[in-house]
Order: sequence, then C-alpha cells, then structure tokens
Amino acid sequence: MLKSRLKSFLFFITALTAFASAALGAMPASAASVDNTANRVNSVARQISKVAGTDIKIFVIKDSTPEAYIYPGGIIVLTNGILEIAKTNDELAFVIGHEISHIINNSNHETISYIINSHNIPLLIKHEIEADISGMLLAEKAGFNPFASVKLLAKMLKDPSQSFDERLEAMSRFLSNKWDPYYWAE
Repeated sequence: MLKSRLKSFLFFITALTAFASAALGAMPASAASVDNTANRVNSVARQISKVAGTDIKIFVIKDSTPEAYIYPGGIIVLTNGILEIAKTNDELAFVIGHEISHIINNSNHETISYIINSHNIPLLIKHEIEADISGMLLAEKAGFNPFASVKLLAKMLKDPSQSFDERLEAMSRFLSNKWDPYYWAE
C-alpha cells in the first residue's frame, strides 16, 4: 500500500514538474541538451507528429521505470526507462505514436474495434490497445517498421507491474490480419 502511494506521489511530482516547465517556458529536456538520445527522440517525434498533424512537446525525465504518458497541451513525457527498452527508432516511433494517439483520440478504426470487442478485456486495456494500434499506424505512415510494436510489447512483458499480454495478442492479431487479403474480402 505504501509503495503504491509513493509511486502515485512520484507520478504527481513528475506531472507537476512537466507542467511547471511548460508554463514557465522552459526548454524541454530534449531541446536543452544536444546528446544523441535527445536528437533521436526529437527526430522520431518530428516525423510522427508531422504525419499525425499535431504539435507535441517531449520531455525526457530521469526515471528508470519504463513509462510514457501525456498531459494536456500536447506534452509527452518519456522516462529514461522506456528509452532503455525502446532501443531502435522503430520501437521509439511506436511509443511516441501510441502517446500521440491518446492525444488525438484516433479511435475510429473498425478493425481495431472488432479485435478489441471480440474479447472480454477491461476498458482501460481496450483504450491502451486502441492507442497501440493507432500509434503503430502513425509510425508506419511516418516510415517506421510496424512490427517493432510487437517486439517492444514483448520486451514490456518482463515488467510484472503491468499486463501487456492482451495488448501483445491484439497487436499481433491486427498485424497478421492487416496483410491478409482474405480478412478484408468479407
């Protein structure tokens, strides 16, 4: 219980820091430094946001927990932990595309709804699956490998604090159906 409250408190502090930085006109962490990670994050984010038609600001925070999340105003926060797992630009594009999908609420794909609604999956996970598939499609439109999404989700299965089983299965089913002409013939 204490660990859960501490994690919630740290999440709140992180959110407050990101909002304060944005409100005070501080440079995002990626713009303030010129290291390879920042350049990589900025490059991938530009490509995805261009395809999505939305402006975003990316903040990278020092946290070993593999997480990415959004805040109002197009703010995406990536932790060092998620960057350690998303080693390729294709995997990073999936993460950023996923978060942008939450921002633009791109959930009108019939195939996505079919895959999600064909299983008894909790609503929160359904929203994550929608963002996974939409994010993968955004990354693909920007020229990144869509199969990196499955590779990244498989890596995330190692995190016992979250359930990625349903998300990995849905993404695998979507990708296998995406290029199956018989699936689309009906």
